[in-house]
Amino acid sequence: MTVVTPGSGATLKASKAESQLLELLTYIKLMELQPSKNPDNRTNISISYNLGTQLANMTFSIDATPEINSLGQMVSVAKPYLQNTGFTAGSGGTFVSSTPEAYLLELLSFIQIKESDSTKNTNNDNNVAFTYDVDRSLFSGTVTLPIETSLQDDGTVKVMAKEYLRD
Repeated sequence: MTVVTPGSGATLKASKAESQLLELLTYIKLMELQPSKNPDNRTNISISYNLGTQLANMTFSIDATPEINSLGQMVSVAKPYLQNTGFTAGSGGTFVSSTPEAYLLELLSFIQIKESDSTKNTNNDNNVAFTYDVDRSLFSGTVTLPIETSLQDDGTVKVMAKEYLRD
């Protein structure tokens, strides 16, 4: 399990990186479905669940402009396309980005770094893959997360990300 700290008052509540990624992608998808939050009717997130394989398959594309920071390093800055989502990273959390789009890039990069460390990813899983096309200013990729599903006593179905990374 890779523990992350949700900020105090944060929109996202999950305390594991894999769970927070599933929560965030679901959050963004739900915002995309609301015309008032997504006036350009963009579909940048796709999510499907396969109960037979117990996998959540997701794709994403986020516009991100390249910039050079004060240290001379190239960084990519997410361009928000959703409006008035009420999203907040909270205070004191692992991640600090103030929009869901930027938070997604931060979280994906965090997970990708963990995946490349064999002590954190003992099975060498490659569940997060992305590229940054500077010419198109587009950050895009795929996420394939193992999931666990269960039926709750009230009849609802609960889908949770299964942890595969270590601290």
